[in-house]
Amino acid sequence: PITIAISTGGAAPALARRARRAEAPQPPQPSRGSKVAVTLGLRGGAWLGVLPGIAGGGAGQLELGWRGWIDLRLAMFGGYGGRRALDDEARVALGLVGGRIDVCAALARTRVRPRLCFGPAAGALQIGAKAPGVRDAIGPWAALVLAPELRIWAGRRFALDVSAELVVPVVRTVLAERDPSKVGMIGDSIAVPPVGAVIGLGAAFSIR
Repeated sequence: PITIAISTGGAAPALARRARRAEAPQPPQPSRGSKVAVTLGLRGGAWLGVLPGIAGGGAGQLELGWRGWIDLRLAMFGGYGGRRALDDEARVALGLVGGRIDVCAALARTRVRPRLCFGPAAGALQIGAKAPGVRDAIGPWAALVLAPELRIWAGRRFALDVSAELVVPVVRTVLAERDPSKVGMIGDSIAVPPVGAVIGLGAAFSIR
């Protein structure tokens, strides 16, 4: 503490000024009239095996939180895996769009908030083909996702998110060449891997 003495010829009380301690940013707390915290988020990351090979993608999400330790998350995502060769002539461009819903259990911490999320995801695998006689196609895709995450509050309304997600497809699409003149015969193919991962980095904004 710093003490300042003021003298006017007579005795005067000392005025004390205490240095303020820097306060750590606090996560938003629901108001008394509301038990639900609302957070919006944006994420991007590297997809490893979600599509064949390495891809990139992003997501927008809405979260509803209760009591500081349980969250419900709704998200829409999309990714692009570039072009893949089926053979010397046929090449396909792969993309994935879909949505997911997660339930997350978190540790109620003031600044660093770890949590574990689990839920289903579903969408459409888009195949753009560039080869004579080969058409574009859309196939179903569905998976279960397990995601340990870390949220770091940098202010009262803003936080950084880091995540590592395990993606296990339950509906897998196989991209294969078929000759209509030869029933049952399948040529070269590309299959969605049986397990994938997403390494993500994003930002979260509390609106309530």
